[in-house]
Amino acid sequence: VYLAEVEEVLELPDELWGRGNPKSSTGRLDVFVRLLTEHGYAFDTVPAGYRGRLYLEITPQSFHVAVRRGDCLGQLRLASGDPGVSRDELIRRQETDPVCIWSDGQPAPVGTSYPPSVLLSVDLDGAHGGPVGYLARRHMPPIDLARRNLPIDRYWVPLRPDSQGIVLEPEQFYIFATRERLCIPPDVCAELVPFDATKGELRTHYAGFIDSGFGWSESERAGARLVLEIRPHDVPFLLEHGQPLFRVEFMHNEAVPDVLYGQTGSNYQGQGLRLAKQFAQDD
Repeated sequence: VYLAEVEEVLELPDELWGRGNPKSSTGRLDVFVRLLTEHGYAFDTVPAGYRGRLYLEITPQSFHVAVRRGDCLGQLRLASGDPGVSRDELIRRQETDPVCIWSDGQPAPVGTSYPPSVLLSVDLDGAHGGPVGYLARRHMPPIDLARRNLPIDRYWVPLRPDSQGIVLEPEQFYIFATRERLCIPPDVCAELVPFDATKGELRTHYAGFIDSGFGWSESERAGARLVLEIRPHDVPFLLEHGQPLFRVEFMHNEAVPDVLYGQTGSNYQGQGLRLAKQFAQDD
């Protein structure tokens, strides 16, 4: 476990608070990154009006990684008040211009939990061809975050469809994708809830923030699947196709971003099952 000081310093107005999480590529490498403040009482939480330095607790788990000064491992988003989308509004959006669709194009239903959310499930069908997931190999050579086109088979074991499901072993790291597709419009953003004890003893996502414009464009609403980083704890876990495990919550933006996700050549816009950008892949 490493503790690193962040280059940036915060001087927030009294009404602004923040939340941190790993970047997508960091999470897909099974590098657990948590944000800390000075005299803080909780991980990944920046209290309103905070003025001070930031720190990252960095825990590489499956792979050794090589980092340099200036590498970005985490991200911070700022908010004021309660930005959450209400249940009535989320239902209305799903009925008119869905932010989450099933594989057949139908809108996914809004769940009954609070805060309001849409329930997502895992895709183990394999109808698209190729693997339905990946299992991380341990004790491989270090991964330099600046590298690209690393061989997949050196670091990952591909998982094939199985009608009986896939048994996940405790403390192993897996990559899967959702059966549903998200289409996040410019005026909202979203977050995947990383742990829900009612669904089992497993963490279902590290890099849970979903930017405005993810899977969205002016011309079409095809959407993009979310990649799921899963680590079971304590006991084996049977994962079956279509199993609902994940909740995504939606939040209002104070203004439409100047640049939407995907407009600057993002690695994951329109993605299916996709590993971190350091690995060679056609998707």
